[in-house]
Amino acid sequence: MENEPSPVPRNLSSNCGIGVSFSYTDDINKLYIKDIEKIYFIDCNEYSLYKDFDD
Repeated sequence: MENEPSPVPRNLSSNCGIGVSFSYTDDINKLYIKDIEKIYFIDCNEYSLYKDFDD
């Protein structure tokens, strides 16, 4: 898995957003910047919402 930007899958957002796939083992909250909306886990091409920063 590489850290390259890619379009956000349609089933996650109808906007023209950009996503990045990455591996991270530290506290996810340390990654927060104001432009991040949501973080998902990906397992076998299935997406699970992990954190919604808009809440």
